[in-house]
Amino acid sequence: MKKENLIRINRLAGPILLNYLVNILFETLDKMIVGHYSTLALSAVGVGASLTYVITGCFGVVSNAYHIQAAEYRGQKQMADFYALFLKMIKIAFWIGVVWIMICFFGSRLFFSEIIGLQGQFLLESTAYFKVSSLTVLLNLLAFVFSVFYRNQEDTRKCFYFTVVSTSVNLFFDISLVFGKFGLPELGAVGAAWGSVIGLAAGMMVYLLPLRKLPLKNKKISLKRIRQLFIPLFCQDFLESTLFTFFLTGFVAGLGVENTAVYQLNDTLLGFLMLVSYAYASACSTLVIQSRAAGKADVWEIRKLSFSCSSGILCVAGMLLLVDYSCFYRLITTSQEIVLLSGNYLQYVLLLAILFVEKQIDQSILQGCGREKEVMIVSAAANIAGLITAKALCIFGLKGIYAGLVMRSFVYIFGNYILLKEIRSE
Repeated sequence: MKKENLIRINRLAGPILLNYLVNILFETLDKMIVGHYSTLALSAVGVGASLTYVITGCFGVVSNAYHIQAAEYRGQKQMADFYALFLKMIKIAFWIGVVWIMICFFGSRLFFSEIIGLQGQFLLESTAYFKVSSLTVLLNLLAFVFSVFYRNQEDTRKCFYFTVVSTSVNLFFDISLVFGKFGLPELGAVGAAWGSVIGLAAGMMVYLLPLRKLPLKNKKISLKRIRQLFIPLFCQDFLESTLFTFFLTGFVAGLGVENTAVYQLNDTLLGFLMLVSYAYASACSTLVIQSRAAGKADVWEIRKLSFSCSSGILCVAGMLLLVDYSCFYRLITTSQEIVLLSGNYLQYVLLLAILFVEKQIDQSILQGCGREKEVMIVSAAANIAGLITAKALCIFGLKGIYAGLVMRSFVYIFGNYILLKEIRSE
């Protein structure tokens, strides 16, 4: 059983991790292409893309709720309900996306001029980019639903193939439409948005073609469980990904330009390392929910194997960074001073990456075990504790900021441990 679970975990997590890495690589190349066109285009894409990512993430919480119920149906082998729920979620994602597109097309200019305060050509470029990029929200929401569907059938390779196809097509049309290559018009920042739309649409074929062989049928099915899951999952994601980041960024910015650059550089590195945790937590969540739904008792073995695999990968990555951390930093900045200063905080980055493994895996298990509300409370406590600590200790510079992040991680781990202990005693 242990060997079987180890194979299943890595079979799921491997393609998911590759998928994340390709996505980040593409986002970096996307910014480089626009950055080489003009500063105005880069700024317009920065404003529009940031808001688009936030909105996509907020709406994307629906797919997290869908994942839990879909995994339960799959574990109980209720395939008719599993397929019917998939069709229902496709419709929901489609209409959410359509409504958002309409809001953007009619209200984006007013939002950017009156709320954000943009003017002149900057306003025109940002509005034009944002209107087109609203189409990516629809396509990404559909992609999230497809990703959950195939992940629950332990076929995460399709998610990887989707990313490879969409990013390759996206890259070609980005270059072509931003600079006006290969006989296509020169659209600048708007060309980058169209490149993303065309790339996602092309990648969608990877998801759509295999559906012809599946017995998909509409069936009346209750969404009560998803509605119950959505609110706590949304609140937890909003606390963790939006509010905490907003306030912490303000604390860091108050430390000056140099410290902000160092923090952003290390935050980029931490983001790469955290991909391992996200991949194995996603695999762990899928297998745990299916296992519980099927009445199996291997939940804790799956947790232990997920933690061991992800920690092992991070330890290898950590040792390589300790040998020569500057190789990574120099990919992002040419400032030798910033590279050297960033290296002074490498130990904090590695500690946070290891702590994040347990936090993310345990959190995914708890959400899959019906403890979404309790996870939301733990998240609130952890983020408040982290912000208070960071604010109180920011007089010590970035060490104080990292102390706040470590405090946040420990509160998460302690709170999750208490909740897991309760589940084990049931």
